[in-house]
Amino acid sequence: MYFLKRNLLNILIWMLLFAVLAVVFNILVPSHSYSYEEYYEVEGLELEAIANVNIELNDTVNQEHGHKAVEVVQYGDTEYVQLLMHEVQNSEISSIRNDVQRLLLDESVQFTDGQGIAVFFNGGYLTKFIVIAAMSVLGLIVGLALALNRSNLRTEEDIEAYTNEKIIGTF
Repeated sequence: MYFLKRNLLNILIWMLLFAVLAVVFNILVPSHSYSYEEYYEVEGLELEAIANVNIELNDTVNQEHGHKAVEVVQYGDTEYVQLLMHEVQNSEISSIRNDVQRLLLDESVQFTDGQGIAVFFNGGYLTKFIVIAAMSVLGLIVGLALALNRSNLRTEEDIEAYTNEKIIGTF
């Protein structure tokens, strides 16, 4: 018990120091990915045209990402088409958007520019939490190691705790 009384503050300081370093790391590391939605009002829409656009997207963009990152779907039974991007980098959004518009024009689909746009940040909060927790545990280990390695006697209370004897006097 005396060990904790003597070293608890130092252990907590090391834990907090490592946790703060983890938070700074999480702030400086760019975000993982974004999701993007955009709607186009189209004229002369054929299902075959949408299928051809998705096939071309699968051969190019989705193959690069290793998953279905981009797709174009008809929005219900309306004359709207929805462009969906999942887990893409912020820098890729405009180039993918331009590629999809080019593919729609290649299929002779006339459209008006984006009617509604929504961008969602996929923050990777679980990963950030794990980094902070791991760094806090590392700080706890470092604090305990330094506390166990500390063997100097600084106060009368230290001497009494280690010798189990009462101190009569000091000089």
